[in-house]
Amino acid sequence: MTIPPFLAVATGGALGALARWWTARAVIALSGSEAALGTFAVNVLGSFGLGLFAAVLLERQSPLALLVLVGFFGAFTTFSTFAMDALRLFEERGLTLAAVYVFGSVALALLVFLAGAALGRSFA
Repeated sequence: MTIPPFLAVATGGALGALARWWTARAVIALSGSEAALGTFAVNVLGSFGLGLFAAVLLERQSPLALLVLVGFFGAFTTFSTFAMDALRLFEERGLTLAAVYVFGSVALALLVFLAGAALGRSFA
């Protein structure tokens, strides 16, 4: 029985979102620290996990690839996908484009977050 792709992504996404929440809460509770440490841990674990499972599942052309790589890790952390995309850009197009992507993504994300927050405050 084959799982429809949308169902594989949705199932993996639900599991990844729950895993992100549980992991971040556990790190915060164990460390007594702030939310940033939970997010940091999720991003590092997610990047490692995506690399590990991408190597295994894509090599084997596993039908679980959509569920795990796109669904689970997509919801667990998009930072892992960001890391994979940056590495691909580096390997395929070189350091300059990869660096522009990495620094541009972070800088622009921070700027538009600030813009969105300012706009949101104007409605509050």
